[in-house]
Formats: sequence, structure tokens, C-alpha cells
Amino acid sequence: MLWSVLGTSVHTMFERHQPEGHIVEERLFAEVDGWSISGAIDLQRSEADGTMTIMDYKCTSVWSVIHGKVEWHKQLNFYAWLAEQKDGVKVIGLQIIAVLRDWQRAKSKIETNYPLAPIVIVDVPLWPAEERDRYVRQRVKIHQEAEYERLTGGHIPRCSDEEQWKRADTFAVKKRGNKRALRVFDSMAEAETFAGEAAEREIEERRGKRVRCEDNWCRVAQWCEQYENEAWS
Repeated sequence: MLWSVLGTSVHTMFERHQPEGHIVEERLFAEVDGWSISGAIDLQRSEADGTMTIMDYKCTSVWSVIHGKVEWHKQLNFYAWLAEQKDGVKVIGLQIIAVLRDWQRAKSKIETNYPLAPIVIVDVPLWPAEERDRYVRQRVKIHQEAEYERLTGGHIPRCSDEEQWKRADTFAVKKRGNKRALRVFDSMAEAETFAGEAAEREIEERRGKRVRCEDNWCRVAQWCEQYENEAWS
């Protein structure tokens, strides 16, 4: 629970030092196709022209900032949609305030794409209003259909690789009997080319890890049929 506790502590500290002209930790509600949905926005900054920038605190890794996370785009664009359900609100910007728990000063001085400080602001693309609305309604529909299947004894839709945070499968070329790979490739074709026809070499397919399932990020994995059948196969 270390990272969860650290993240909660960071949020609490920032909330206590609320900057002027900002709305902190406001939970907003909206109705979509008969369902009530909500989201708690960490920080809303009112601009001079009456528009708004939405920000979210993240206690995260340097890797997440360097490579980006699609989940951040989805979350903040949902918040933008939610905020604009209020009359007269127009969102013009989305930002992540990232506290980097594994930042190293030495690397910041020698690596070109490494963050220069342990706290950075990351701009998140703001989708067009139509795309935001379509995304929200699609997500509500998915949950409604899943609830119907649950209530009627049907099959709940399976999680996608993206939703499981699945890493790519790889193909390791090894000497027969050895555990350590000579080379690891992203495709079977590349592995076969490298292995050639050498009898002492073999190819091992390594299933990509389902990080969300296997590293305890999912709170319902122990009851999940898909997890039982796939995560360890």
C-alpha cells in the first residue's frame, strides 16, 4: 500500500495549500442515459477570460512522464466533459501535476528527455467536444450492457489487453537447456531468422505480463473468471 498512501498524502498536502482563484477537490455529477455519473476534480483554475484549466495530481514514475499514459488523456477529458455540463463553463486546458517518486538528479543532468525537476506539469491534449461526449456515452453504454448481462446471468465483456495493461509478448532465442536468452525479439519471424537452422537453438514464447491483474492493481481479480483462465496461462 506504500504508493497508494504516498499518493494520498501528496493530494492532502496540496489541498491544504489551495492557491487563490482555484477550486479544489470538487465532485461533479451528470446524468447520461438514465445513469448518474460523477468525478472528483483535483484542481480547477479560472482564467482571466472566464475559461477554465483542469489539473490532476499524480504521484507517479519518471517513466510515465517520459512515455505518457493514455489513461491520463481519458480521465482528464472526461473531467472536461463533466465540468462543461455546468452552464457557462468552457475548458481550454488540461494538465497533470506529476510528483516523480523515482526522480534522480544525476540523470536529469545527462539524459536529454529526463525531467529537470521532481515535480513537473504535463499538458494533456484536449479532445474536441464531440469526441469527449462520444467517449463518455460509450463508456456508460459499456457499463449498462455489462450490468444487464450480470443481472440476467449472461457473460460480462472481457477486459482488453489495454485495460489489463498487458505488456507485449516476446520470443527468446536460447541454447537448448539454458534459461538465459541469447536474444529476445518482438516477433516470431525475427526470432526464427536469428535462430536459423542451428539444432542447438530453441525459441521460447514469453507471454507479456498483465500488470493490472497480476500486480494487485485490480481489486476484483480474485473473483474474475478471465483472470483465472488467462492471467497465469
